[in-house]
Amino acid sequence: MVVTDDEALYKLMLSLRAHGWTRDWPENSSSDNYCFVVPGYNVRPLELAGALGLSQLDRLESILAGRMKNAGEFLKLMEDHSQIRIQKVKAGVSSWYSFTMILPESFPCARDHLMKSLRDSGIESRLITGGCFLRHPMREHFDFSTSGDLTQAKMAHDRGLFVANHAVEMGDMFSVLNRVLKEIQR
Repeated sequence: MVVTDDEALYKLMLSLRAHGWTRDWPENSSSDNYCFVVPGYNVRPLELAGALGLSQLDRLESILAGRMKNAGEFLKLMEDHSQIRIQKVKAGVSSWYSFTMILPESFPCARDHLMKSLRDSGIESRLITGGCFLRHPMREHFDFSTSGDLTQAKMAHDRGLFVANHAVEMGDMFSVLNRVLKEIQR
């Protein structure tokens, strides 16, 4: 446990315990939840979280089945929005943690506007976790090199978002998502 009255130290400690990002900072808005400022760790889990996680293993197959069913509905819905890039599993199996979308440059609005429209309609969305790590302040702490111009990572960083998937039926959410996407593209 750490106790401090130093705001800068408080924010640094919050970031260090949560992978180095700023999402737990009090003044954070939803659009900067994934800004990484320092190298960090995942030291949030406790024994209670471990016990809960172990109890979920008995339900793993049904959780995955529910997520895959929702993924099928998402893929079908997105056939009407084919200009938006989405996750597609070509080989193997995915847990379908979320439904990822990357907006094309020609999309009629910026990603943040779409995220606000989704939020106003009751759908939480987030930036693609991390995006392009070289655009985060924490890069200053590393000696690194890159291969290529990182076009895809930059695209995900600038135009990517996701909505959560769950193990329960999400038909209403898909209807709202479809409506919002259609309204924005008019």
